[in-house]
Amino acid sequence: MNSFYSILYAGINPASGDKLAVGLFMHGGDKPRFAWSKHRVALVRDLMGADAQLLLRQNLKALQRKAEADSPELGDLFQGAIPKKTGTYELNEPYFHYLTKYSSNLLTIGPVTRIELQADDQKFHDLFHLLVDDRSVAVLSSATKDIEEAKVQLKDRIGSRVNWNAELSQKEIPGLLLPTIKLDFIGKNHKDVIGEVVDFEKREYFLEADINKLDNVTHVFEQQGTLGKAFVVGDEPDKKEHPQQHLAWLALKNSKRIDLVPTNEIGRVEEHLERQNVRPWR
Repeated sequence: MNSFYSILYAGINPASGDKLAVGLFMHGGDKPRFAWSKHRVALVRDLMGADAQLLLRQNLKALQRKAEADSPELGDLFQGAIPKKTGTYELNEPYFHYLTKYSSNLLTIGPVTRIELQADDQKFHDLFHLLVDDRSVAVLSSATKDIEEAKVQLKDRIGSRVNWNAELSQKEIPGLLLPTIKLDFIGKNHKDVIGEVVDFEKREYFLEADINKLDNVTHVFEQQGTLGKAFVVGDEPDKKEHPQQHLAWLALKNSKRIDLVPTNEIGRVEEHLERQNVRPWR
């Protein structure tokens, strides 16, 4: 059958060697399969900080894209450990045996385990629930972007037309609830265009803070008659895992004041700014 699987771990205590299963790779049948647990990766943020979580997500997303598209995109996985004699990397058993020899304090590839079964999606889901996370669905497609990745891409596409990471004050905008409010971007062309890139899986308190500050600025501009467009870029959270966050997402989706844009459609924001010839606010 030539099927095998390998578990991916996050090192949560380098001194003691404690680690947390965060992903599963399986090869066999008609294609490679890979999924990682957003719930487990969120725990890494609590245990090791936001920077560690971001780096871990970037590596997991790189492997997921490789598994989906079979593209040569693993150059940043275990930086410096991959042989430089070839520019492409096949996700096969010898390659995973090779990766098991290299680990970092953050990400470790577990031993390669052969299975005498034909690999398919159902067996993969069963193993994922057994070995990685029984609370999450094993998502085999990354149709949506990582939120930090989406933010970087959006900045690259619209940065010349807006002020990015703009700090707005009550002096500039009378009526703001707080002395200063920071938005991801703001621009204008007779009308004001504002927006936030939002992770709808973050904790409720922080999600509400992101939404409320945008809503405050939107309301003030509306009262002044200067609101052109308000964007929120973000993806629908899992309804079962994040019920309150899903309610917030649904409210924005139904809002007539705010345009909710999925991360795989950020071109809509760029097109609007170009069509309206939006320029930086300051």
